[in-house]
Amino acid sequence: PRFPVTLAVPLYSSQRVTGVIVLYREGAFPFDRKDLDTVVFLAEQGGVAIENVLLHEDAQRLSLTDGLTGVWNRRYLQMQFKQTLASANRFDRPFSVLLLDLDNFKDVNDTFGHQRGDAILIEFAQRVSAALREIDTFVRYGGEEFVCLLSETDISGARTTAEKIRQTISNDPFTAVGEEPVSLTVSIGVACYPLHGNGYQSLIEAADQALYRAKEEGRDCVRVAKRPAPGLHLAT
Repeated sequence: PRFPVTLAVPLYSSQRVTGVIVLYREGAFPFDRKDLDTVVFLAEQGGVAIENVLLHEDAQRLSLTDGLTGVWNRRYLQMQFKQTLASANRFDRPFSVLLLDLDNFKDVNDTFGHQRGDAILIEFAQRVSAALREIDTFVRYGGEEFVCLLSETDISGARTTAEKIRQTISNDPFTAVGEEPVSLTVSIGVACYPLHGNGYQSLIEAADQALYRAKEEGRDCVRVAKRPAPGLHLAT
């Protein structure tokens, strides 16, 4: 504003300027020392408040992400699943769950060491993330197991996405500077709501059973969960 009198005080957070409080006065009377002291006090309190918010956001983010790969963790999956389920019920739309497991990953750690194994998990997470849509949720479920939560995706779409991921992993070896390339494959189990379950536990179990069949049938493949027997109650 084109007012003749201005008072500006910086906001500090972690000893750096994060903003500025600016006051304007329309009349010609200048701000006095009392005005300045008041605004400085507000700026100091505001800086502390902003820093606390940023620290809280960082802590919350860390509590919901996997420390190694940077993708979401199981806690976040459970939170996001509730929202996806509620949306699916409201709009009568399907969604799908993919359970991924790197084949023979223990051999990688035994042969090349855990540091190389960690690097491969990080690259694996990056490859899978790139193959998914922004609306999908990708989670490290534990160890070398990962989960994809595919919003508004029926069984056909889920199978297509799973096959895309499988090829993304099997087509190119994992490389690192000065390291021997490592060729890996992934087995994937697919389950779809409401076809294979109506809750978190039932869908994860259905996808896990499909993943087990993929392992039993030679690995490096995609298997879809079997439909529950008619009249069978699905636990949530």
